[in-house]
Amino acid sequence: MTTTIVKSLSVCAITTWPPYRDGIALYSAKLYERMADFAHIEIIANKVGARTPNDYGQNNIAIHRRWSRGNVFSLLQVLHQVVKSRAHILHVHYGWLLYGFSSTLLIPFLLLAIRFTGKPVVLTMHTVIQRNAKLYNNGFLNKVADSVIFALTVLLTRFPQEVIVHNHLVKKGLEESYGCKSEKIVIIPHGVVRADSTNHSGKNACREQMILSLGFLREDKKLESLLQAFSRFSLENPIARLFLAGGRHPHDNDKYVKKIRNLISSLGLGDKVQWMNFVPDEELDEYLGESEFIVLLSTKDYFLETSGALARVADFGKPVICSRVPKFQAELKDTYNCLMVTPGNVDELTMAMRVLAKSDKLKEQLGSNLKRHSMAKYWPEVVKMHLNLYSSLLRFK
Repeated sequence: MTTTIVKSLSVCAITTWPPYRDGIALYSAKLYERMADFAHIEIIANKVGARTPNDYGQNNIAIHRRWSRGNVFSLLQVLHQVVKSRAHILHVHYGWLLYGFSSTLLIPFLLLAIRFTGKPVVLTMHTVIQRNAKLYNNGFLNKVADSVIFALTVLLTRFPQEVIVHNHLVKKGLEESYGCKSEKIVIIPHGVVRADSTNHSGKNACREQMILSLGFLREDKKLESLLQAFSRFSLENPIARLFLAGGRHPHDNDKYVKKIRNLISSLGLGDKVQWMNFVPDEELDEYLGESEFIVLLSTKDYFLETSGALARVADFGKPVICSRVPKFQAELKDTYNCLMVTPGNVDELTMAMRVLAKSDKLKEQLGSNLKRHSMAKYWPEVVKMHLNLYSSLLRFK
């Protein structure tokens, strides 16, 4: 792909940013830290403490900590920073409740105000909620929520010049459920981390049956089913070990993490399950390289999105067991580059683990097909796609 780079290009992005740890913050860091080789980057980021300092010298990136989740008045500070910015392109990242409930309702109006600066505006929709989603155990609340989400999504997609989504399923959802024009939607995949073959052996080489699950420990993943399935699996495979690489999502409290810890203890898996919390990328690479297979779970069948955890592991050539939900169905094909199971179904998950453990041929097939599928999505290619989009908007401004 040819990259068109605007001379002295400057990009201003509104997003979450590390050390805050959510999927969009991690995504944004990987995207803009690479993009900084081609453009000056300004990040209008969330505050992550009482006094979070600005950072004005990080690899051609200026970070302005201007907004707090749920603080509607901080959006005025965002707008003020946008007006001050000399960026050529304004890029807003959106995820469901990323900015807090009350602030989320005002994001469309922030986009409208930004349009008055005369600069091109790009919106990345990291999450789209399907119509008639059952978010609550109350029919009336679901109808109210559906109406609010419909109006919000229509407004969100109306004001930017271009809307980026990560896969065809999200694009289809915006077109069919929210009336967004097809020509306004651009598919740019979630970036895939390139595997480093030199770190595929190391401290875990002696663990012949290492199973890895990574990502946030959230209740909607039903990780109880993984622990129950592994408990059965480990009876037949005594050398198996389960590693949980991840921790609490910043939007959650500690209740679910404590529940998982208690379940590990009650199932008698204390010596077979290791919860590592979040680990540095280099260490995670080692665990990925030594894993026999990887398990990625979810139950959110009403969210149209892409899995950041899948993008993190896809290039390592390891077989993946995943839930049969849109975020995986949009990217993968059952029995070709993954094994899919019904969300929360312990029997199916146990069987999938048994099947993989017994077939080296199947593991090799699934892993190599997944790696082949990821090769066009490496982060440098994703950066080029963004730069080309920015350039086209500035060319026709």
